[in-house]
This record gives sequence, structure tokens and C-alpha cells, in this order.
Amino acid sequence: MKYLRKIAVLIIIVVFIASVIIAMGAIFAIKNVNVNLVTYDYSLSKQLDGEEDSFTHNTIIYDAEAYAEEIGRLKKPLQTFKGESILFVGRDDVEDALSGFDYTVVSYKKRYPCTIDVTLEQRLETFAIEVGGQYSKYDDKGNFLVTSEQNKNGIDGEPNVLLKGIPVERIVEFADYAAHFRNQFNALRSVVSQIELVENSEIPGFIDELIFSLRCGLKIEIDDYADRTFEKIEKSKSEYDLLSEKKKQSGVLHIFNEGTSIGASYEP
Repeated sequence: MKYLRKIAVLIIIVVFIASVIIAMGAIFAIKNVNVNLVTYDYSLSKQLDGEEDSFTHNTIIYDAEAYAEEIGRLKKPLQTFKGESILFVGRDDVEDALSGFDYTVVSYKKRYPCTIDVTLEQRLETFAIEVGGQYSKYDDKGNFLVTSEQNKNGIDGEPNVLLKGIPVERIVEFADYAAHFRNQFNALRSVVSQIELVENSEIPGFIDELIFSLRCGLKIEIDDYADRTFEKIEKSKSEYDLLSEKKKQSGVLHIFNEGTSIGASYEP
């Protein structure tokens, strides 16, 4: 009888534990995946009358129907998480599920017991490299997006910034320099047509250059660019502001080391 009691108690414990596991699984099973979208696509938004025509302007309001359709498209691969335990679904899983889309996960939050909130931001097509008549396009962080026959931005149809002489494995590095240039000049694609790296380690005394070709006609050549890069970009902006409108249409603005300081000169 004692053995029967022990077996009975053991069975009750096992059933109880199983019930708790099943209950916990039901309670923490994902039921909702909410997606918030930050997009710069004109087709998903419309401008308020009289406001500046800029897709980064904070007065943009989204077209409700197009926005909802895009949200639905992005939520489809996330539906596979429904029914899974929220305890075991992480940010990496969401990023993997959306790896084929031009969005990055900028916010991921679990709301217990059964909801996940995700904020996605559209990857901004910014750079292009021409190879054999094809253009490999990259976002503003230097991540590859797509290959196309034309150097036209997928959002507004305007040209992307061409990268020349920059190895593919170093695009992320130069995207960082370009981001600092954008912060100084308050724009990048509308200001810069090409960023070129000129290096030649085989020539003794050769000074490496990073060249920003501006759409207005001026070139900004940063000598020995790897040394104090961000300071030199800041110097290029302050010197650019001192140029007359005529000089900004052509010529070369040189930025270089001058002893312990940074010098600048202009050549027509």
C-alpha cells in the first residue's frame, strides 16, 4: 500500500507539473506582434499643404491605406511567432525573419504575457558603386541593398552618391565619414555626387586623398584623410562657408595638415 501511495503521489506531482507547464505555455504564448514603421517612401506619405517638400520633414503624415498595406506586408513573416513562447523569441529572431526586407529593427520590446512590439526603420538607399555597367547600392550605414542597371534612388529617383576607389570591405568605414559630412552640410545626396578615395602605397611620399565632388561643381580634397578625418571634414565646412558663390561653382578646396593645425587653400 505504501508503494501505491508513493506512486499515486508521484503521478499527482507529475500531472501538476505538466499542468503548470501547459498553463504557462498558454499564458506566455505570443498572441500579438505589433509593428510600428518609420519610412521615408513618398508612396506611403503625403505632405501637408505649404510645407517644404522633403521626405525627412517632421510634418509628413502617412497615407493610412498605403501605410497599413506596408505594415501588413512586414507582419507576414512575423506571424510565425504566434503561439510560440514569448520567453524564447528574441530580437535576433525578428531580425532574421525580416532579413529580406529593406528595414532595420530599431526597437524591440516584450509586453508580458503575450505581446511583442517592434519598430522598423527603412534603410536609406544612399551610395552606389558601378561595376560592369551595374550599380551595387548601399544604405547610409554602408550595408548592401540591391543591384540595379541605373543609379537612381528607389525612393525619389534621384542619383545616389557614387563611390570610387573604395574597397567593398571598407564601405562601412567611409559611410561613417560621409555621415559626418552630412551632419556638417545638413545633406549628402543633394550636395555630393561622388566620393573618391585616392591611395597609392607604391609611390614614396604619395599623400592619400579623400575627395568629395559636390553637385555645385566644387571639389573638396582632404589630404592625408586618415589623420583627424572628422576635424578635416569640419574644417572643409567652415572654409566652404567663406567661399563666394562663384568659387563654389568650380575649383578645388584643399584641406591638409599644417604643422599641428589643419590648413586650407582654394584653387580655381
